[in-house]
Amino acid sequence: MESPNFFRDNSPFLRHPLLTTDRTAREIDFLTPRLTIMPPARVLDIGCGFGRHSIELARRGFTGVGIDPSQAMITAARQRAAEAGVTAKFQQAAAEHFQDDHPFDAAICLFTTLGQISEGGDNLG
Repeated sequence: MESPNFFRDNSPFLRHPLLTTDRTAREIDFLTPRLTIMPPARVLDIGCGFGRHSIELARRGFTGVGIDPSQAMITAARQRAAEAGVTAKFQQAAAEHFQDDHPFDAAICLFTTLGQISEGGDNLG
């Protein structure tokens, strides 16, 4: 039997009280000038979770592309983008194996994503 998967099976991140739209907007307000990007720049959101940063970027005219190894998170991200009325792309993919045919103007990788690289040898310690 497969063991429970934290990100697939009822992740608390889907309902975390601190992960609000206001907080996300402030985080993007902080990031975009430091990345020196303007819409419609293409931004890769590595470990996007339920897509809050990609969605906020799309609200502002950026092209947000979110990747996450969890299909449950990608499904939630697509649903939230549709509810927000924005076009952001989401793909199930592990960061260490992701490839895309088009270049990105910037990439973000926030919070605990780097500690979740699937192959132990790929984690830098």
